[in-house]
Amino acid sequence: MDAIHNPDRFMADLRQVLSQGRKRVGILIGAGAPLSVRFDAAGDLDPDGKVLIPGVEQLTERAIGKLTDKHAVAAAAIRAGLPGGR
Repeated sequence: MDAIHNPDRFMADLRQVLSQGRKRVGILIGAGAPLSVRFDAAGDLDPDGKVLIPGVEQLTERAIGKLTDKHAVAAAAIRAGLPGGR
């Protein structure tokens, strides 16, 4: 059985679900989406500001920076074994 995606039907169904207010709706935001949301020191949206949620590389660096002693050594050994030594 072939499935055909009909965006008009999908949006009509979504409006129906939202208008009734009885079903919970979850939204999945894809990887990288938070990188496009930037804000300034005052908390206002600013295309040249800081990212709302850092990317994977920045989060990894922050997490590794908080490791102590043997955990940092273990993380370094794991990273050395990854392609590109990341």
